[in-house]
Amino acid sequence: MNGALRELLRGKLEGFRDVQRFVVAYSGGADSHSLLHALVSLELPQEILALHVNHGLSPNSDNWQAHCESVAHALHVDFYAERASVKRNGSGLENAARQARYDIFARHVGPGDVLLMAHHADDQIETFFLRLLRGAGVRGLGGMPEWRAIGNGCLYRPWLACSQAEIRSYASAHKLVWVEDESNADLQFDRNYLREQVLPVLQARWPQAGQSISRSMAWCGEADAVTDELAEIDFFACYPHSERFGFSLAFAYLRGLSRARRRNVLRLWLTRCGIPVPGHRVLDAIQEQAIDCHVDASPQILWDGWQCRRYQGRIYVMPQLPALDSDRVWQCSADDLLSNASFGELSFASAAGQGMRLDSSRPLTVSFAREGVRCRPLGREHSQSLKKLFQECSVPPWLRERTPLIYQNEQLLAVGDWWICADAAVSAGEKGYLPQWELPG
Repeated sequence: MNGALRELLRGKLEGFRDVQRFVVAYSGGADSHSLLHALVSLELPQEILALHVNHGLSPNSDNWQAHCESVAHALHVDFYAERASVKRNGSGLENAARQARYDIFARHVGPGDVLLMAHHADDQIETFFLRLLRGAGVRGLGGMPEWRAIGNGCLYRPWLACSQAEIRSYASAHKLVWVEDESNADLQFDRNYLREQVLPVLQARWPQAGQSISRSMAWCGEADAVTDELAEIDFFACYPHSERFGFSLAFAYLRGLSRARRRNVLRLWLTRCGIPVPGHRVLDAIQEQAIDCHVDASPQILWDGWQCRRYQGRIYVMPQLPALDSDRVWQCSADDLLSNASFGELSFASAAGQGMRLDSSRPLTVSFAREGVRCRPLGREHSQSLKKLFQECSVPPWLRERTPLIYQNEQLLAVGDWWICADAAVSAGEKGYLPQWELPG
């Protein structure tokens, strides 16, 4: 069995021949030590890095790090350790430490790297129950994936189908010396409680529980894959766009879908946008207030620093913005960078034959007051109210109110970087200034 475990690893890594470096997540425990030892014994051409995360949560943390470094040097592989900053965020110490650990992994996995982790079948079963008790869906109940992207490379778990007993047998046969984390015996941690108090009872009553759970996880993973395929079809039918500020999705197609399929699309959309996916309550609010609501409604759904809004047949998601002091007037010059959390950054780039004509001896003023303001954009014969111009160009209301109006000597020169006023535009060959407006977030 010991040789079989090593050959299993060799077969699993066959598909990674073009990889430049294997990075082993090396905690110093029996599982990760066995993985590092087996990998070295394969004598593959790739570089190997033993990456150790020192959480600093145990008085023995520094001793474990020293042990790991000694083992890595004895195996003639590179070693790197980094101290984690474990920030308790209300989700418990276990989750906080895990997040800190994976943040470090992501930083050190570069292009051409594969991060190898020693998770095994027993870890999968524990993960299944933890997620089941937290109310996870098929994606969560499918367990840890064998591989996924991380940092600029890939995370791979080659021993997910192996039992912990097989790995411990390998470690004992090769007389490996590993560290034992005393926190593994602390039953206040959910995973330890499951491992020591729950799973032995289940397996005593149902000896085949492990195999049955593994089959169920496989079915959940397959169902999740089908769900993903369906989400892709529905997602592209909604014409997703990357907007100037945030992202948008047409909702006419969504209206014809079941609520479950809508949630499926919304999760995929938010994930693609790099936005944390909220829970069912927020997703249902988006459906009810932004998709099913009256055509003239202007909903705003807020969660965790993000917001969802609706305008002209599309729903938008974007960062939340602070309140804007619309009565405030700012002064600056063409050489300044005007920055404020409520409207972003405004600067000016010089250009020949383009932009605004400025009097360098006079300051510019920037205002957000809209009442009665009209503009005749360059190339038009007549002026129009800002409301008409914004409507004509489908500028969403939340961008209209934050668009800076640029004046000099009480003359409107430009409306953000949407329009240069015709009376303020430079002639060919004349030096002008182009406003450049970047929204916050």
